[in-house]
Amino acid sequence: MDGFILSGFPVPSLWRKTFLNEKTPIVAIGEDPACGLPTVNINNGDLSGELTAYLIEKVGRRRFVFLSGGPRSYVGNERKKGFLKALASHRLTPVYSSDCDFSEDKAFEWMEIERARKGKEMPFDAVVCANDSMAIGAMRSFLLSGITIPRDVSVAGADGLREFRYFNPSLTTYSLMPHEQGTESFHLLRQIVEGKARSKHILIRSKIEMKGST
Repeated sequence: MDGFILSGFPVPSLWRKTFLNEKTPIVAIGEDPACGLPTVNINNGDLSGELTAYLIEKVGRRRFVFLSGGPRSYVGNERKKGFLKALASHRLTPVYSSDCDFSEDKAFEWMEIERARKGKEMPFDAVVCANDSMAIGAMRSFLLSGITIPRDVSVAGADGLREFRYFNPSLTTYSLMPHEQGTESFHLLRQIVEGKARSKHILIRSKIEMKGST
């Protein structure tokens, strides 16, 4: 084996130490560049911040919730940082920030608990999520409670999963660009194996797809 690509989960510290010690040719998709391994990412923090700023400046939202994917996810943490940075620049703080493990069902359950506690008059008017699945979980709860999207609350996701464009309202999101990340990862790995890599960290710029949920 000349080398390999890792994607979809944080690289365990023991693996990372082994790869570095053995100088194994590897590219990690969605991993922190500070970990020491070659990486490929999209501009997660910038996109999350841009989306949050849009909801504040253009839509007029002020009371935000962020549904995160857990502390071990570099991608999720970058999205949360961008969200918090945009709020801070407008002198706002989140009403809630909850870890829902990137899960549609956990996001749905969290919203149902909040709905039971607060009733229809929710203490927030925007939900920004670290992935599309959690956004759909939140939207399911709003649908059951009679809360209208986007009149009563704006909802935004991340990853750009194709099936969610058929929801009504369709979901505002941004693409993870999996094809582009896979292609760039292969080219970077080949350059590393051949000793020709000029940079070991690639950042691909995605863009927001504004839809009916905001």
